[in-house]
Amino acid sequence: SMTADKTVFAKWQTIDYTLTYNLDGGSMSETTKSYSIKDTFTLPTPTKTGYTFNGWKVTTADGNWAENGVCNAGDTVSGMSGNVTLTAQWQINSFTVTFKFADGTTTSVQCNYNTTPTAPANTAAYNDASGHHTFAWPAISAVTGNVTYTEKETIGAHSYNKVVTPPTCNAKGYTTHTCSVCDDEYVDRVAEEIMNR
Repeated sequence: SMTADKTVFAKWQTIDYTLTYNLDGGSMSETTKSYSIKDTFTLPTPTKTGYTFNGWKVTTADGNWAENGVCNAGDTVSGMSGNVTLTAQWQINSFTVTFKFADGTTTSVQCNYNTTPTAPANTAAYNDASGHHTFAWPAISAVTGNVTYTEKETIGAHSYNKVVTPPTCNAKGYTTHTCSVCDDEYVDRVAEEIMNR
């Protein structure tokens, strides 16, 4: 009998690998993905309140992924193999906090998301003819965006107590008004001295 030459063809089946997204506190509908070396796909963009996404870092990998490499959202992946974990890289957002004083002047600071700024010292309290002037900031909250705080001025009325000093033979009489809150004082109702007769 005769033996004929034969051609044998190899039959290949693609291997499926697992891509895991470590969101590091972020959110996204897809957290794992099954893929093979024949697949082409686009890397997604996760979200995290108060943070800006700065790409995916290859944190564990085999196959042809480069460990510690960084991929950007929207990058096209093709011809890759091996199980891999991509960890989201986040940059905390910074916001402007403005403090507006009662006299209209302002000062501003930069604060990271969810931190509480320290308000500057209030305008010094003072007294004048219109009353007692005190100043305070409203409640200061953790930062979630740009914000302006406006200093509030409160004017309290004077509360005067009066003391009458009657005139004498050689001194005028008068009424002294003294504020019980701030010790502001003024004199009125001067009476002429009593003349000797």
